[in-house]
Amino acid sequence: ARLQAAIQALEHEKAVQQARAQADLASRAADLHAALDANAALGADLRAAQDAHSAINNDLRTAIGSLEADLYAARDANSTLEADLSAARDAHSAVDRHLRAARDTNSTLEADLSAARDAHS
Repeated sequence: ARLQAAIQALEHEKAVQQARAQADLASRAADLHAALDANAALGADLRAAQDAHSAINNDLRTAIGSLEADLYAARDANSTLEADLSAARDAHSAVDRHLRAARDTNSTLEADLSAARDAHS
């Protein structure tokens, strides 16, 4: 009878340990499933972030291309304005030369007129 009681006690202990082991395994399996779900969510977040990153990069490339085109257009406009300014300066110099020549001619005509008046008197 003692032997039978010892066997039953060992069988009971074995059953308790098996129940604990199964509960531990179930808990670990639940943790693993939760970790897998979290990993899948992180993967989805990562893909969304990569898509957003790609969209931002494309927007930046478009913006840079537009700014470069604007820069080239501004450089062309600046070159045109510089050429126009140079032409205006040349025209101004020509007007100044003509004005000086007209003043010289006017002085000569005034001197001739004065001489003619003196000769007439």
